[in-house]
Amino acid sequence: MRPIYLDTIARAFPDLKIIGAHLGNPWYQEAAEVARWNPNVFFDLTGSTLKKIILNSFLKYFGGAENNLITIKDWMEKNPLKK
Repeated sequence: MRPIYLDTIARAFPDLKIIGAHLGNPWYQEAAEVARWNPNVFFDLTGSTLKKIILNSFLKYFGGAENNLITIKDWMEKNPLKK
């Protein structure tokens, strides 16, 4: 989903915390704008995104919304359903 669609949801539900995946890949600038406009929207640093761009160059797009970046894993180290 394009990050701009998260803007519509975030504005309609300002108390809802929203996580956009993979820094909005490939719409990085759009993701940064959505994060700057909406303090309830966060983007993760998972997936192949960091292979495509250098994080420092991406941060220039975020301009003040760096706290809207989170790190999570795309995989689990241990399956909670397995005994």
